[in-house]
Amino acid sequence: MKRIIALVLCALMLAGLFAGCGGGEEEPTTTVPLPTTTDPATEAMVDLEVPEGYVEFGTVDDENIVTVRGATYLLNAVGDTRVLDKNSKVTANLYEGKITSVTDENDESFSVFVGAYYKDEGRLIYGREGNPADDPSTIDIGDLNDGSTAAKITTTTKKTTTTAKPLPTVPKVTTTKPPTMSPEEEEIKRQQENIKNNPNMSQAEKRAALNLLSYKVDKNGIFYVEHQPWQKQFGFNEIYDRVSPLIQLIYSTIRVKFRYGYVYKLYESGDKKGQVMYGIDGKPVYETDASGKPIPKDWMVQLWKGRYGLVMLGAEFGVYTKPSTQNAEHYYSAVAEEELVMAMDVYQQNFLTGTKKHLFTRGPESHWWLTGFVSGTFHQNNNKSEIICVANIQFPNQEMLKAFETPFAAAGFKLGSPGRDTPETYLVSGNSIKFSWQYIDQDS
Repeated sequence: MKRIIALVLCALMLAGLFAGCGGGEEEPTTTVPLPTTTDPATEAMVDLEVPEGYVEFGTVDDENIVTVRGATYLLNAVGDTRVLDKNSKVTANLYEGKITSVTDENDESFSVFVGAYYKDEGRLIYGREGNPADDPSTIDIGDLNDGSTAAKITTTTKKTTTTAKPLPTVPKVTTTKPPTMSPEEEEIKRQQENIKNNPNMSQAEKRAALNLLSYKVDKNGIFYVEHQPWQKQFGFNEIYDRVSPLIQLIYSTIRVKFRYGYVYKLYESGDKKGQVMYGIDGKPVYETDASGKPIPKDWMVQLWKGRYGLVMLGAEFGVYTKPSTQNAEHYYSAVAEEELVMAMDVYQQNFLTGTKKHLFTRGPESHWWLTGFVSGTFHQNNNKSEIICVANIQFPNQEMLKAFETPFAAAGFKLGSPGRDTPETYLVSGNSIKFSWQYIDQDS
């Protein structure tokens, strides 16, 4: 009977071929409470909880267009200092209706949080403050302002009080599907047809494989997997990597395994099934052994980059855990409390011409599976090292970062100055690790 159950589970695992094949206590990113009054004659006071290290740099209107008020140094997706000025063309990026970052005309992405809402001016928006000394440009920040406002480069205080006008009604934005399919959508349809007509796959395997093709696409044409996809329930097993070539996934991967912390106990049934259980002290409840001691937890952060299907290039970072008492090498997708803040800049190198092209930016975002894919193919057949990832992962504390760093360095990374042109290097700053990855492949 156990063997039958195991076979059934293996069939179900096929449904997770992309689940992980594709977040660290950061400054709070929760949206500031908005005024609830609807009486135009009443002015509501909003107590802004401004995270340390964030500075106000502009406003966002109802069309999610950012107006930068003056020159401001900010940190981009991978922790480099950049400057935005009043002439920068900046748009806000939404996730599940909330602004999570902004992107400038150079595809630089900056993490933000939104402040109070003003009817005439828009939403106040704050970004991670950079250090002027780290700005690679030689621009004098004083020359970037319009003369009416001083450059805002000092750390914002924890609390400020401001007067806000009533929250206006924001029109609901609707989108329509374009009449023609993109090359990526055509590729997904082609893969679906191949699966349906594959005589070597069982019906159960076909259903599982068809469900894999569940990408979303943002306004910039970047394909990604939503934050809570159905694949999350399957966790990750190395067998997924072994069968990935069957559906044209050609990628490099790195598995960083380490032990840290404990296993969160989850509700097993009812309307809270799968959610973390909390005690009366407000802290997560741990799974315990027979003596009542918390069970240590094994973690795996897995990285992927390469070709997905025939016309897509991309990368993925996944976070997984399992009880250390579990011998089976099957990991479970990280729950919300275990997510890490991750970001990636992805490039493609053409070894024939020596050029390197920026493909896309994803993050920074608290996630268990950060993904990104765009239209493209290898210049040379199956040359996975064409894809370069410059990335940043933020951990909740130094203890967890150090637990990760040891096996990460053992995989082949050296201390250095990570960037597009310095592969296989990493740098630790605070609770974050920035790295550049191009050639390492643990499955090669």
